[in-house]
Amino acid sequence: MARRTKIIATIGPASDKEETLRDLIRAGMDVARLGLAHNTIDEAAERMARIRRI
Repeated sequence: MARRTKIIATIGPASDKEETLRDLIRAGMDVARLGLAHNTIDEAAERMARIRRI
């Protein structure tokens, strides 16, 4: 039976490194959420690019 529950992780400074992102994906992360309240658009764009590379 396929898993129907999605795992959403908020990506910020503590989880920004590629190795940490890979670990989150291996652990089952389905969706990466970027909180924009404390980031600039440029920082968010960099994080999105990093996530897409993985």
